[in-house]
Amino acid sequence: MISRLIFIKSFIFLFIFSFLFIDNLYFDIFNSLRIYYVDIFFLSFFLLFLILFYNTFFVFILNYERYNYFDYIIFLILIIKILKYAFDFSNYANLGELIRYCYILCIFFLFKFILNEYEDIKITIYNSFTVIFLFSIFILLVSYIFYLYDFNNIYIQLWQIKEIQYPYLGKNIVHFDGFLNYYNMQAYIMIPGFFILLASKSFKNIYLSFCLLFFFCLLLFLIKSKILIIVFFVGIFYIFYINYKFLKFQFKYLFLFSILIAFCYYALTHFLFLKKSILIDSSNDYMLYFTSKPIFSFFDYNLYGSLFFKLKLVAFEHFKSYNYFIFDSINYNQFLNTFVNIENTYSLPDSLDPHSELFSFIANYGLIGLISVIMFLSYPFYCLNHYLKKSNTNDFQYLSIIVCSIIFVIESFNADIIHFRFYWILISMMSLNLNKKMN
Repeated sequence: MISRLIFIKSFIFLFIFSFLFIDNLYFDIFNSLRIYYVDIFFLSFFLLFLILFYNTFFVFILNYERYNYFDYIIFLILIIKILKYAFDFSNYANLGELIRYCYILCIFFLFKFILNEYEDIKITIYNSFTVIFLFSIFILLVSYIFYLYDFNNIYIQLWQIKEIQYPYLGKNIVHFDGFLNYYNMQAYIMIPGFFILLASKSFKNIYLSFCLLFFFCLLLFLIKSKILIIVFFVGIFYIFYINYKFLKFQFKYLFLFSILIAFCYYALTHFLFLKKSILIDSSNDYMLYFTSKPIFSFFDYNLYGSLFFKLKLVAFEHFKSYNYFIFDSINYNQFLNTFVNIENTYSLPDSLDPHSELFSFIANYGLIGLISVIMFLSYPFYCLNHYLKKSNTNDFQYLSIIVCSIIFVIESFNADIIHFRFYWILISMMSLNLNKKMN
């Protein structure tokens, strides 16, 4: 009979590995809630797990003395989402968001409990993310070869050709996205495995580490993911840190370095420096990507706000619509349906969201949401501070988890990371590690 530990390890590997295919296996219950087969697999295991561990699991969950400040934050966010839905029980969009968040919390607490019960489970998680990274390399290289030889399989589409105009890149941009429909997600799920691999003994040579970094950045360029910018600079800093132990960085300098990277990244993604003639020469599709009026002009160039900038303007208008503090039942997407164009924007599709965790909470939950999400996003820095205080630590694989989380915190200004299943696995490892350190 298979042991519980082997069964749990097999589940964890299959669940994490399934992130490579998750986009293509789903069905819709109603307009606001999409169910993925991966989630059915997880929930089936979760119910079985409750049967096997119902005593110890609920004792673990109800033991509030084990909680750190992050655990209280995620419960605060849960209360906020419940209140949002309570304003209008007929608003299924808010119900869908509440259900999604409850599901995410199941992932968080299940992994935290398993890691607490079985110490070596973290090795399974490290190995699973590494396998995803290596398998993604294979898929992307095969995709590129197929593309070069114009081999297009009608059953499996390994790349997308976007015919709309992109800023700086032009038309007909090719995204190599593997088995995922969202090309950025292919980049995201590779990042933990990349940094875990850098922390392994196989890459103790600094030159080999830099070769892997440049190779990974090349793959991110094939994907056409903007997170390449963050990975490149954080990767350089991370390689020097793990290879030169005499480098002792204080937390405040690492935090300022993260702020600097974030500032440069946001400037590059939120503003476009374009020739004045671009409005005449470009199609209407291109107009979606920048504001109608330039922010300022410099000789033959104009500085425009990008699509990310426009989405945040709309989020702020929604924030102002309920006097900043008291939020209502209307969410961001529904606000777009009735939104009258504000100055400096073109019309936007109803399906768009703020593409930002910070502005999503501002738009949907007001000032309370803003405070809660800032505390939520600060947690990886809190864990990094605790890690650096341990002067004799050499657990670089755990450090890689913290570094990856910080990368996604920076990316959260352009993405909704709270719905990333794998991010909550990383957070569960940090939360448990901090609990053990405090107890």
